[in-house]
Amino acid sequence: MSPQFNNITGVILAGGESKRMGRDKATLEFSGDRLIKKTVCLFKSLFPTVIVISKETDHLKDLDCLVIEDMLPDRGAMIGILTAFKHSRAEAIFVAACDMPFLNKELISYIISEGAGFDVALPVVAGKKHPLHALYSRASLEPMSEALKKGKKSLNAFIDSLAPEKVRLIDEEEIKQVDAEALSLFNMNTVEELEIAKSIMRKTLE
Repeated sequence: MSPQFNNITGVILAGGESKRMGRDKATLEFSGDRLIKKTVCLFKSLFPTVIVISKETDHLKDLDCLVIEDMLPDRGAMIGILTAFKHSRAEAIFVAACDMPFLNKELISYIISEGAGFDVALPVVAGKKHPLHALYSRASLEPMSEALKKGKKSLNAFIDSLAPEKVRLIDEEEIKQVDAEALSLFNMNTVEELEIAKSIMRKTLE
């Protein structure tokens, strides 16, 4: 099957320290396999090129995609995005974290379609932005680089600094049209959240 979005690169960020989880989240198993492998498989159905960005890459070499080391480890997700742009020729990248077990192709597709012409497009639920489930156009590259040069590492702060007309915020009502419970945006930072995700998965299989 041909990828759905030929001008976009799919990027999975796996470079977090996972302090609250107590282990590398890129090694998490979920529903019978490593979660990151499931995410790569999903992304390959959407994008012609899939890149995993991580601080350490040796344990990810078996993934069926490009695996790239962060340009500047320990500098946060913004560096991961800049690293991805360096290795992509696409006009935009869609970014997701490696710890999101319920990614939804329909929501990803909606964000991409709605994000055309914007620097950034991302979901907002209960007032919380989700910059690690978002579309970034190449137009965001220069201002993001400038923010990092000034020591500003927060993606949310970067997005807030952009002119409103350059950002497409996907609101909760829109999200729930394609993902009723907004489970796509659920991520697992702790062992407790991993167990919650497993419980949700068991209920969907009942």
